[in-house]
Amino acid sequence: MTECCLDCKYYLTKLKNKEEYIEYLGEEDVKRGNLLYSLEQEVKQQKEFIDSLNEKNSEIQQIVNSFESKFAKENLNIYSSIPKIFQNLVSFYEEIYFSSFKEMTQGTYINSKGCAETDFKRGKINKEAKNF
Repeated sequence: MTECCLDCKYYLTKLKNKEEYIEYLGEEDVKRGNLLYSLEQEVKQQKEFIDSLNEKNSEIQQIVNSFESKFAKENLNIYSSIPKIFQNLVSFYEEIYFSSFKEMTQGTYINSKGCAETDFKRGKINKEAKNF
């Protein structure tokens, strides 16, 4: 082969490689385009979902507001989940519970059996706890 033919063959091969590379880039562009389209569709679905959640939230807020106005008209407190009698019972039992600890003298402790024990200089006195 002559030098001219070798040059032509070299340039033809180079041109063929560039054409293949352009085809490869075209395929990659198609893949990117498809991926971009699917991402756009997913974003659109997410926006629609968020919009539906916002609509439901506004509906729930309207219902809550209507109940609040209804309870306000009837002078009821919807935020008080514990009636007053139960609050009084809880405070009564708290007072009894904590006052039992206040009455203990220094050196008094609760043993593993739940009994109050006091150490005196002459020996140990054991007071059994009463069962309620």
